[in-house]
Amino acid sequence: MTNRWNFRGSAAHVLLIALLVPLIAACGGGSGGQPTAGPAGAPTTAPATGEAEQPGTGGEGQQGQLPGTGTASEAELAPPEQQIFRAYLTSEPESIDPALSQSTSEEVVLKQLFTGLTRINPDLEPEPAIAESWEFNEDNTQITFTLRETTWSDGQPLTARDFEYAWKRYLDPRTASPYASLASDVIQGGAELVGAETSDDAQLDELREALGVRAVDDRTLQVDLAIPAPFFPSLVALGTMAPVRQDIIEANGDRWTEVGTLVGNGPFVLQDYTPGSSMTFAPNPNYFEGPPTLQQLTINFITDDATAFANYQADELDITAVPPAEVPGIQRNPDLSSQIALNNQLATYYFSFNVTQPPFDNVQVRQAFAHAIDRQTLVDQVLSGIPQPAWSFIPPGVPGHITREEAGEAAQTFDPERARQLLAEAGYPNGENFPPVSLAFNNNGSHALIAERVQADLQENLGIQVELDPREATTYFSEVQDNPPPFFRAGWNADYADPYNFDRLVFGPGSSQNYGMWENLEFTRLLDEADTAATPEERIAAYQEAEKVLAQDAGSVFVYWYRTFRLVKPWVRGMYYTAQDPEPGAFSYKDIQILNH
Repeated sequence: MTNRWNFRGSAAHVLLIALLVPLIAACGGGSGGQPTAGPAGAPTTAPATGEAEQPGTGGEGQQGQLPGTGTASEAELAPPEQQIFRAYLTSEPESIDPALSQSTSEEVVLKQLFTGLTRINPDLEPEPAIAESWEFNEDNTQITFTLRETTWSDGQPLTARDFEYAWKRYLDPRTASPYASLASDVIQGGAELVGAETSDDAQLDELREALGVRAVDDRTLQVDLAIPAPFFPSLVALGTMAPVRQDIIEANGDRWTEVGTLVGNGPFVLQDYTPGSSMTFAPNPNYFEGPPTLQQLTINFITDDATAFANYQADELDITAVPPAEVPGIQRNPDLSSQIALNNQLATYYFSFNVTQPPFDNVQVRQAFAHAIDRQTLVDQVLSGIPQPAWSFIPPGVPGHITREEAGEAAQTFDPERARQLLAEAGYPNGENFPPVSLAFNNNGSHALIAERVQADLQENLGIQVELDPREATTYFSEVQDNPPPFFRAGWNADYADPYNFDRLVFGPGSSQNYGMWENLEFTRLLDEADTAATPEERIAAYQEAEKVLAQDAGSVFVYWYRTFRLVKPWVRGMYYTAQDPEPGAFSYKDIQILNH
């Protein structure tokens, strides 16, 4: 969830840090377009574009100023020694092993070091990367990728076998990937491998070899899918699905990702890593599209936006988020206002419950919390009115999103009278005899300010005193996954623009991202109905019904849909933005150029 947990992933979403494009979606959004694939039963070959309008295009909103975009002429370019771009992350990656990746900060770094079969373009469509084309069978249960001839950063040939090895290693329970659920239920044999109840190496090796991934030859990768998965070309764009080198891993073990040892196939190579401070990258001379113009990319680790904004003003960063309190002044400043980028993000900020423990095993308690939070006031007073208050999980721009009107009574709206009634029906009138409860959150970005506002709402509207429980940002997501608190902050940034990546992956039964362990039989039935739907329209309709169940049963309290407010220096060119970026602009660091300044 923000990442993946975003966090990203599933569960939690790290506060987005760089700046993004203004794709100003209409408030409330629509029901969403159709999936990127054609109708069920139709073969799909890339790089063809489907007829359905995609999230992030003109149909979803309008584009405003895009600082940092465009291409520079040779005369405008700064000399090579000045081709340096300085970004930052509020959370340091716990790992840069693709198989162990689960957060947005990790995805940002993986995007620089590795390139997958596909990548996501500004219209949120998958386009060829290491794969030059792909083709589904008639029922979307098998896909064949044709790879281009390319190499690793050390010049060794990259083949389909590198992807086969990487994916089998990733889903092998001996690897212990925290984000195996991304692909385990999609690739044939993945659920059996990940869920194996044996530690016998021979049995695990047999399950691993049975996984539906085969390198037919050096340039052909065939994948058998457990369900019709028209979204699979978007899924494989993620850093988690990147190729890795078997010989490097076997020779170096857990140290294979260290400086001087790591071999990737992305636009950059890891040049230096100072834990707690920064990572520095140099161009990969063997990148399949040629080396980047940038001679150095530096990603700093800065836990608070106020420090980052000060560094930006001192010309020590080229891109930054800003503290919400600074937004009005920036908007009035003629210089800084021209550097603003706003963007609706395919991401949701929310609070989850551990439903295995009282009092949150009681649906009325969860519903009371959901209706006691004044989202609009929180957004206006704490976040300068930037995000959009949410009433359900899937954000505008993703198929399966439901409008406020479509949500009806299921919508998580601010209704303190209803909240008090629900709490009384649960046995806690005016909060009397409510057990002690704490709210856990990662202590970076604006999370503390948001938690304080939620704390005040629950006290005022329910009579419940919530204790705040800030946690170290670098370990928060692993702590929540290992030992879910009763009430905790979460977030989710889309890995790909499909409802499967939200409802099934985050709240589906047995998902490794379902940290609160919420389950609902009707919700599961609707997910299964979506998996077997005969048409794209029926599939999306099933997800929309599932969204209503999730919101009404208060599987979590959905607070807002992300909209980022970022600044980028006027000497930056070449950036592009998507509503799916793990960090705004991170997909395009490889394309950045620095102008004379």
